[in-house]
Amino acid sequence: MANGKGSLDSGFTPLPDKLVQEFGVLTTAVWGRVYRYNQMDKGHCEASVRTIAKHLKLGTTATREALKQLTSSGYLTRHPVEGKPTVYKPTDKLKCEPQRQTLETSTPFVEPPQRHSLTKREGKERVKRRSTTQPEGKAVRRPNGKTPSAKPSDPMFTWGEKLLQENGYASVLGAFRQKRKGVQRQTLRSWCKEAKADIEFDGDAAYAAEFLANRVRSAGVK
Repeated sequence: MANGKGSLDSGFTPLPDKLVQEFGVLTTAVWGRVYRYNQMDKGHCEASVRTIAKHLKLGTTATREALKQLTSSGYLTRHPVEGKPTVYKPTDKLKCEPQRQTLETSTPFVEPPQRHSLTKREGKERVKRRSTTQPEGKAVRRPNGKTPSAKPSDPMFTWGEKLLQENGYASVLGAFRQKRKGVQRQTLRSWCKEAKADIEFDGDAAYAAEFLANRVRSAGVK
């Protein structure tokens, strides 16, 4: 892959054996996609986590975890850019240069899995979130018997409203405000936190707003 145009026209994502043995096919496919972006004219990967996940038909959570693994292991470098998706670059730890091989020794192309199964860590985190979320239909009450209401000045809710409004989701603000006053307040707060974490990770505010709006629409009002 001596030049950017040649690598893109080749029509395949490299899956180095060393990475497959260390991380498996999924994480290696993410590395290969970043490598291909780095063969383009800009010389680095500016694609968001959402874009990389879409091209590989993976979930954004799985893609984000793969990037974290590759960065912490020294196979990628991460360069945050304010207001834009994070820039990733392959390091010299792994050389990925094309070599002539015989048919018997060449590595066949392996398609990444179409569906993502939760890792053990993701499963534990999901169970933990469910166990700490107030059961639906049971409002928390103070010792005096009164049901507490959400604080209008809560900065996380204020941030969530601003995110929805600035990204064209003003139509769901009514449902958003009803949820923050009811029994779904803690769940709504966790969605806002997750959306904010996505922006801090890859700078994609539009995707974070879409995620939050879809959660608000699908949950209904209680």
